[in-house]
Amino acid sequence: MTSANWLFTFHGRIGRGRWWMAFLVQLIVVVVGGFFAGLVTPTGPGGGPPADGANIPAVMIMVAAFAVATWISLATSVKRLHDLGVSGWWIVPLYLVSTAGSAISNAAPQSGGLEGMVLTLLGLVLTFGPIIYLGAVPGQAGDNRFGPDPRVEGRSADMSVSQDDAAPSAGGQGGRVESFSDAFRELHRQRDEGEISQDEFDRKKKQMLGI
Repeated sequence: MTSANWLFTFHGRIGRGRWWMAFLVQLIVVVVGGFFAGLVTPTGPGGGPPADGANIPAVMIMVAAFAVATWISLATSVKRLHDLGVSGWWIVPLYLVSTAGSAISNAAPQSGGLEGMVLTLLGLVLTFGPIIYLGAVPGQAGDNRFGPDPRVEGRSADMSVSQDDAAPSAGGQGGRVESFSDAFRELHRQRDEGEISQDEFDRKKKQMLGI
């Protein structure tokens, strides 16, 4: 899965690791947006607030940053739900629950006493419950109706890369040798036919054997 598919599309599945990485990307997008917004925000006379309308570019930058971060959040959360075997539309109630939790947490200090503590705890559970669900619960093992298991895909990609690295080019012949035994025979042939010296043969042999 490419970075564009990982962050911006709503198809397929991603595991917990990629979901948390996307969460970090969202934070970076917002922080970078805030940095550039600060650069273009002018100061008013005497270092005071800018005149009306002067900070419109900064507002536009922050709106764009939050829009990108929100899209990434939706796209990756939908794919995480797919990995859990449920429809991506479940993102709607999850976001509503989290939003309600934030509202309850903000209102809790006004109640005070035991009621305020209960409301604060309830707000925290509702706010972070969806995050824990998406970020901690393992996905379905094997393929499901939304796509192949991302863990299996990752292992397959790693094995493919390892096999490619283990198969060196066949010297002057230019062809890629597909197996270790073929590579070893090719190395012997190059030495026997004088294409490489004994020292170079020994060096390459040690590289292949990882010595």
